[in-house]
Amino acid sequence: MPILAIASFVVSFIGWVSYVPVVKSPKYRRTLWPTRVLLYGSLLMACAAFALPSGSPRLNMWLFSATCASFSLFTLMYYIMIKLPVHPDRPHVGKTIPEFEVTGEDGKALSSDQFVGKGPVLFIFFRGFWCMSCDDELRRLGEVHETIKAKGGEIVAVCIEPLKTIQEGRKNYPALPVFLACDPDGSVIRKLNLQHATFGKVGKALSIPANVLIDSKGVVQWVHYSEIVSDRPDPKLVLNKVLQFGSNAGVFGKK
Repeated sequence: MPILAIASFVVSFIGWVSYVPVVKSPKYRRTLWPTRVLLYGSLLMACAAFALPSGSPRLNMWLFSATCASFSLFTLMYYIMIKLPVHPDRPHVGKTIPEFEVTGEDGKALSSDQFVGKGPVLFIFFRGFWCMSCDDELRRLGEVHETIKAKGGEIVAVCIEPLKTIQEGRKNYPALPVFLACDPDGSVIRKLNLQHATFGKVGKALSIPANVLIDSKGVVQWVHYSEIVSDRPDPKLVLNKVLQFGSNAGVFGKK
């Protein structure tokens, strides 16, 4: 019986199953190393089983092929959909954020010059409500939202979904502690160099998950750019950064 080959397939399966709890863990979601270790380990076991065959050659070859296919699929997904590109010209600390315009959840246009002088603003660029990590990030901001507002801060969450989807998202998450805005044509994320083309020119470009904090003058004071899609900053860290720049309360979301 090809025990080693069977073990390699089982470990590979466990590696895939581990992805969900790993991305939910603040300790592991930045690197996904437990999932990666399991999948790399399964490949090594499969290679050893191929080099030292035992039992049924046909079953051994099938298990070896299945494990290799599993590893290859994860590697493809990791470098195309999970690992995020680095754009050198994205907003940096100390630089003034480029002028841009988004559409708020109330249907009104919001330009970046409205953001300046209204208190520190934390822009969160997220992929959509369908994204598990994005949903978790926005929900967790509830822990610090009231404190941020008391210190004059605002949180504006922007994604490329159309306005209707944003408004439906607000209905589904009425207590979400952010003001929602949309960039349906992707012009803002392209201007800020935050686009992630998941399948090159074929697929729809998504936003690289990002946190960009600007002060009352529109100067970037702190940024967090995700290295992989599950990489999000701890809300306590976000709070500490925002509290450094107290000012008058913002105007976002007011009728």
